[in-house]
Amino acid sequence: MEFQVIIAQAKREAPSAYAEINLASNKYAAKGEWEESALAYRRAILKSNNKPKWIMRRYAISGFIDVMLNQLKEKKTATDEDLKLLQQIGHNKFDDEVYIRAEALKALGVMRWDRNDRPGAARAYRECLALEKPDIDVRVFTGVPTLHSSLALITKCQEDAQHNLNVLEGRMQKLPQHLWNHPPKSAVSTHGMSEELRVLYDRGMRLSSANECDECGHTSTEKLKTCSKCRSRFYCSAACQKKAYKRTPNGHRETCRAMNEFRVDDFAQIRGLSKRPELNGLIVRILPPEDTKDNHDKQLDLSKYERLHAMVIPSQNSVHIDNTFQVRPQNLVYISTELRFRDRDDSRIA
Repeated sequence: MEFQVIIAQAKREAPSAYAEINLASNKYAAKGEWEESALAYRRAILKSNNKPKWIMRRYAISGFIDVMLNQLKEKKTATDEDLKLLQQIGHNKFDDEVYIRAEALKALGVMRWDRNDRPGAARAYRECLALEKPDIDVRVFTGVPTLHSSLALITKCQEDAQHNLNVLEGRMQKLPQHLWNHPPKSAVSTHGMSEELRVLYDRGMRLSSANECDECGHTSTEKLKTCSKCRSRFYCSAACQKKAYKRTPNGHRETCRAMNEFRVDDFAQIRGLSKRPELNGLIVRILPPEDTKDNHDKQLDLSKYERLHAMVIPSQNSVHIDNTFQVRPQNLVYISTELRFRDRDDSRIA
């Protein structure tokens, strides 16, 4: 089906919903007005709830998910109403196709995780995995001007859901070497989103399990306490949190950072550089803002490129300084809120 035919059919079948999609993608997104874009996509979903077979139904839902989990990741957390809407879609309240329900449930898991609801995230992933694929494959409109297999979309959603469930349940204790530089998983298969749950594929890194205290290992179905500064560590009690923070050496105090915070002589590993991808994975030492030492030959001048995503490495003992480049803090963006890792001896990056 040609793109012009799809658009004509979409306008005819649900004119008000199509108008909202047009606003979301062609007006608000083009200007970087992401909150307005998310609201417009959401209105398109609501206006098409009574038309689950609408040809652009999936486009509206994936657009909403994309903006919420990408562009608004650090600015806006999904509301109770957002989660309720995705749950209703996933639970088939509106008679949506299975490939749409799978995508909604997978995104529901991610959004619940971002709200620190690990048990709820795991439930959503299991519900996604429990969906049965239909016998008939259909072509699905997913973007301009692409059509995709509905069965392939379901398979991708369920593969990602299984991956994330494995992370939540602690079954990915150590990544195999061939995944060290694995590309990010896409939360929405056609919108180029960043990786599901922002789990970083770092060398030999151990991942925190779903309901386990990062200090004593106690498991609980209740929501764990979160470090209020970096929001990347989880504890079952204030006592465990205090013990972890003050432990010497390798206590949480050493690597706890707020967003965009670096300290002089921190070691960090670069992530997310698109214009200079060959630098991703590079370990750098953070210089003072005005460093005057005679080591400029090893400094990375990245001011002409986009700012770097980087993570503070738990232990300096694992870094070979002779092989480490140096970078100024103004070129870096710290991503502690996107990390789930242990800073004990068995998690050091070699």
